[in-house]
Amino acid sequence: ALLTGPARSEVTRIYGDAVYHFHDAASAMDAIQHALADESERRSRVSRAREITLKDHLNEHRAATLVSHLREAEHVRSVAGTSEDRIAWIIGCGRTGSTWLAEMLGDLPRIRRWHEPYFGRLLRHVYDRPEDLNRRASFFSTRHQRVWLEGIRDLFFKMVRERYPQFGRHGLVIKEVNTPELYGWLSALFPVGRMILLTRDPFDILDSYLDLQKPGSWDNEFGDAAAPFSEAGVRRTAEHIRAAMTLAIDAYEAFPVEQRLRLSYEELLKDPVPHLTACGDLISVKIDPQVALEVVDKHQFQQHKRTGTLRFRRHGKAGVWRESENFSPEVVEIAQEILGPLRGRLGYQDM
Repeated sequence: ALLTGPARSEVTRIYGDAVYHFHDAASAMDAIQHALADESERRSRVSRAREITLKDHLNEHRAATLVSHLREAEHVRSVAGTSEDRIAWIIGCGRTGSTWLAEMLGDLPRIRRWHEPYFGRLLRHVYDRPEDLNRRASFFSTRHQRVWLEGIRDLFFKMVRERYPQFGRHGLVIKEVNTPELYGWLSALFPVGRMILLTRDPFDILDSYLDLQKPGSWDNEFGDAAAPFSEAGVRRTAEHIRAAMTLAIDAYEAFPVEQRLRLSYEELLKDPVPHLTACGDLISVKIDPQVALEVVDKHQFQQHKRTGTLRFRRHGKAGVWRESENFSPEVVEIAQEILGPLRGRLGYQDM
């Protein structure tokens, strides 16, 4: 076993000079004579070659490598068969215009819309208790992460096929802005998926969240309707926005450049058409600009009857916080403290 040849690059790479190499019959005889002549060197080489073999090159090691390659190939084949690249996740935070964007995209040809499936709740436990990733007995143990991620992924695609039988021929846009616990896992779950980060001035988001906590609002579940404008209430709301948007931005920045798109509510207000076509391009759906314009006209803010304060659709414009009765000097101070850095990171730097 110490004498090997004709010389192969793989053997040289693995064993180096721990074995004797030959090229032909003459060099083989020379190597044998050299090994027999120097017992100390031969024993040293035997020891090193044995160590190398036992560490990484037994049959069980080769079998494990083969299984790993087969699993990787199956994963690639599986991804290719899911049409994963035709799914775009709209992420960010509530009150950013995500419903409006998703509704417009869902009315375009060959695009379907999934409105808030709350799929991300499956990962709420590890979001609330990240230490469980390192607990061996935990279902979500990092040691078995490949298994449970594949399980969650398989469940997701079974549900997609059940709900959208034409998926694959059609693209799918998923609005999932209320489960930020999902964002950090999107790249692991859907490595060739697509991501749309929707942003808005955080001060406008805060104003909208404060409005929905007032008595008589359309939403009586978020926050504390009894004291939405208390210092604790405003801080809690602002911190919710900061946490969700920060998770979304971090996930977006870590996602492959060619698989992501960033939009802002303000840009959509100015001219939605080019941004809708860009979303279509992201999931390989060609959008006719004229068709996009017709969809935009259908979803104009003025087309909705139930709008205004305390309604789900409030104003349909940007910079509302500047004139809002919700933004007292005390609220502005808290907003600047908690959301000011986030505004700067997103490019909303003027006051």
